[in-house]
Amino acid sequence: MFQATTIVFLLLILSMAGIPFFYIFLIILILIGLLFLYLVVDFMIQKKKYLQVIRLVDQLDEKYYISEMIPKSSNLENQAYIYALKKACKAMNDKISSLEQESLDYREYTLSFVHEIKTPLCALSMLFDYHKNKTVRKELDKIDSCVEQMLYYAWSGNPEKDYFIKEFVFSDLLHRVLLDYKPYL
Repeated sequence: MFQATTIVFLLLILSMAGIPFFYIFLIILILIGLLFLYLVVDFMIQKKKYLQVIRLVDQLDEKYYISEMIPKSSNLENQAYIYALKKACKAMNDKISSLEQESLDYREYTLSFVHEIKTPLCALSMLFDYHKNKTVRKELDKIDSCVEQMLYYAWSGNPEKDYFIKEFVFSDLLHRVLLDYKPYL
């Protein structure tokens, strides 16, 4: 808009100066051509910047880090958008960190609870095995099964804590399984 106003203003000044219309028309055509060339070159530069940002976003595995990757801008409006984007990404990253910490705390609490409850369950199991109370033993086994499910869920985020690969004597393993399921045999 500014460029068009400048051209009209120049046209008025040249016509008041008494310059023939042909020369004024020629000057206007040259100015319009230069303006068009300027706009095309400016468009190409802007397009290159936009494509660079798009490539940056497409290459990132974790898109929320884009605010750190966007190049600095001299345009005041772009600086405001970049500032807002950085603040939003920081808030999101802080929220994600907070949720991950809460999840970790909950998982650790659950693991601690499960391990603490297993001791009294084991003691009760031995007590009921000694007194041959099968009804209570079955209910205790249900509770133990629920605790095992809880433990499995808590460890599901860290399977390396749940699985151990090692050599063992098969008869020892079989003996342990038979003892666990003795009341049902």
